[in-house]
Amino acid sequence: MRLLKTFIVASLMMLAVTLLPSPAVLAVDCGPGEVETSFKFDGDNCLPADKNNANIEQNAIYVVLLSIVNFLAAGVGLVIVGGVIYGAFLYITANGNAGKSQQGITIIVNAFIGLVLFIFMYAIINYLVPGGLFK
Repeated sequence: MRLLKTFIVASLMMLAVTLLPSPAVLAVDCGPGEVETSFKFDGDNCLPADKNNANIEQNAIYVVLLSIVNFLAAGVGLVIVGGVIYGAFLYITANGNAGKSQQGITIIVNAFIGLVLFIFMYAIINYLVPGGLFK
């Protein structure tokens, strides 16, 4: 139960960091053919406007979605590795205590279930974005 609370708190903290507002930009002079965004890309708040969406790598929504998924992938990877290590530690140090060994196995299984769910989320996002998000 304590691990679940820790996971929930860590998830909420990661969500809060990603949703923090970006600093306000006073005046942005975008050149011709550029669109002002509220996100800062490469030290600039302007992205090329592409009316045909032929160049999706320059689309602000694409860049933000890719950044969020990459951040989540790193976070999920850390949580899964930590869960497996913690579960293995509980299992190894059980010393014949069936409750502790079962708790360690449960944590490891839940970590792998989380990995499978993240892989499905990754595949669904790749399917929903036209042309695929990850090339």
